[in-house]
Amino acid sequence: MVEVNSFYMATVGEARGATQAYPPEHYRSQAEVLRKQTNLAARLPEGRPREKFTRLEELIAERHALHDLLQRRFEEARELKQAQALRVREFELQPVTGDGALTVERAELARLAAEVAPVAERRAEAWKKHEPEVALFARTRDYVRDQAQDLAPFDAPPAPPLAPGESHADAIDAARAEVFAIRGKLQDIDFAPYPSDWCKQRARAQIDALAERGRVNVSPSVDTGAPAIFPGLSFREVDKEIPDGLALVAWLHRDALIARVEREIDENSDDRSALDPGQRKSLRAELEAALLAAERIEEAAIVAAEAAGVLIVRRADADIRSFLEISGPAPRR
Repeated sequence: MVEVNSFYMATVGEARGATQAYPPEHYRSQAEVLRKQTNLAARLPEGRPREKFTRLEELIAERHALHDLLQRRFEEARELKQAQALRVREFELQPVTGDGALTVERAELARLAAEVAPVAERRAEAWKKHEPEVALFARTRDYVRDQAQDLAPFDAPPAPPLAPGESHADAIDAARAEVFAIRGKLQDIDFAPYPSDWCKQRARAQIDALAERGRVNVSPSVDTGAPAIFPGLSFREVDKEIPDGLALVAWLHRDALIARVEREIDENSDDRSALDPGQRKSLRAELEAALLAAERIEEAAIVAAEAAGVLIVRRADADIRSFLEISGPAPRR
């Protein structure tokens, strides 16, 4: 008994010593980290970013509750229909009950079947209507969770004033049209050809490397009288080396091969719309900045509409930085 108490007292003493080894600030910082891991809103700046995240989180909880309710109603209606279908089958197998009773049961089955379809449609309609918000929240949650550092607030631009006769929905449509136009320009970068000069430079480097690989090694013949070594290719599926004919041809006819490839490039190039890697990088950075600015204007128009009592469903692929009114790294789309 004394031994157990001694062990207990020693353990308590070690625990107290370990506790006293860290300053109080250590435990406050650890508690802050834990709080931010469990409460993502705490990682956002106070004010509108945190309020918008919390409001969307609560809205999604309401949407899930509605979907669960509609799902239960659908399952109940379907189970009643299935049970009635079995009852009709039983009546059909027992003709002694009479046609009148069977007619009544079939009518009840038809009524229950008619009730299933509207519930299924309501469930599908609700999910389709709320799907963009659910997707946006999932992306927002993952974005906030994956950031290594806290995010900074951003002063959102004011919503553009409404033109005479223009509604909030019209203003949002106009803002989204600008967003989609910039996205189209970003896609044009991916589909733009490369300049012929850039392609020729790469082709010459490729042929030079191939020709160097195809150089015949005559040193063994000169030094020892052994046969010259021709370039070869090794494959795991083949035990012996296979001659590298392409490399040998490139070594023998390097200039002719370069000239023919450059003519092929000239015949297939479109330098008027071509972009080299540097141009692509700078143009993409410029368009991405313009895209974020356009999405911030779109979000400002949505906020103005909400203030006027007009509810607008945000896009599932909206830039999270514009939605939360923060600055930070670009999110994945």
